[in-house]
Amino acid sequence: MDPVYRKLTRCFSAVFPDLPATAISSASLESVPHWDTLATTNLVSLREEEFQVQTEPEDLNRLVFFQFHSRIRE
Repeated sequence: MDPVYRKLTRCFSAVFPDLPATAISSASLESVPHWDTLATTNLVSLREEEFQVQTEPEDLNRLVFFQFHSRIRE
């Protein structure tokens, strides 16, 4: 498994512990019932910490699905 994908999956699992592992790669704001502003904030914080990246304010609206987060490259 790709190390970026693995790390990102751990971030999503931490924020959405009830989300099955098989659903993480297709997770989105529309598909995850408890994905709210607080979940987005927690996810962005974990992502920044895990990947040592800073999220630009203009990117926050795009961080509502797994596939956008997975564009990170170490």
